Amino acid sequence: MSTLKLENIKHENSSTNNMVMNSDGSVSVTGDLAVDTNTLKVDATNNRVGIGTNTPAYKLQIHESAAAGEGIFMTNSHNQAGTYSDLKWAWSTTPGDQSYGSGLRFRQVDTTHGGQLEFYTDNASGTYTKQMQIDENGSVTMPYQPSFQAYGSSQWQTVTSGNTQVIALNVAASNIGNDYNTSTYRFTAPVAGQYLFSINCYCRLETHDDDSNHAYIFLRKNGATYINAIAIYGYYNSGDVDQTQNVCCLMTMAAGDYATAELNAASGDASAYRGATTFSGFLVG
Repeated sequence: MSTLKLENIKHENSSTNNMVMNSDGSVSVTGDLAVDTNTLKVDATNNRVGIGTNTPAYKLQIHESAAAGEGIFMTNSHNQAGTYSDLKWAWSTTPGDQSYGSGLRFRQVDTTHGGQLEFYTDNASGTYTKQMQIDENGSVTMPYQPSFQAYGSSQWQTVTSGNTQVIALNVAASNIGNDYNTSTYRFTAPVAGQYLFSINCYCRLETHDDDSNHAYIFLRKNGATYINAIAIYGYYNSGDVDQTQNVCCLMTMAAGDYATAELNAASGDASAYRGATTFSGFLVG
């Protein structure tokens, strides 16, 4: 058996050792490191690594030239349901600290087939929380997507002729994000986007002395009418007229905008039965 003992390797034109074999077996290299032309390149000047490129522009850059590139492939041999691997980004001044970050989690559903993709972010307290999931069938769930449904705990709310009132729906059957206020009866958009709202109002005309008596349901944005619909129309001497009316539409909102459900007694007094009236909405995207 032959043994070659080396401690340092230095090019004849270099002023320092290019490669040092340390006593613990580790190897230190000074300057760039290249494997083939562009299989692997370590750019020591800019502290960058390139795979498939010899001019990396980022800390780690992977380049493919094929139509169906190989990319990155991760495996986990722990073949049990619930097994996962993480790809995580974290803000920290200390290398290795995983506080306050976001990431992707690849989770195995069972021992026979593929898994699901989960998106995580850290909240203000540093809790790593799943915000969105795409399961093995392609179904997407977002458990913290802002949404609400409200109704009223009391009975009739009457609006006198010519006036408009916010319908006092003071019970939140659902309120993800707590963006619906059960005291002001407003939904306030937490982020900018498209929101879908629905009002389902059980109405009554209290005045029926004219064929023109009628009432509207208003969906309002920041106090201004966004959309309205005839809620109910009455006729002379017809008696109390009850009817259910629905309003549904998309609304573009900025963060901080608010929406309300309102009853307008356009001609003659009108009432809304709050226990059978609902106001709901959610962020579409």
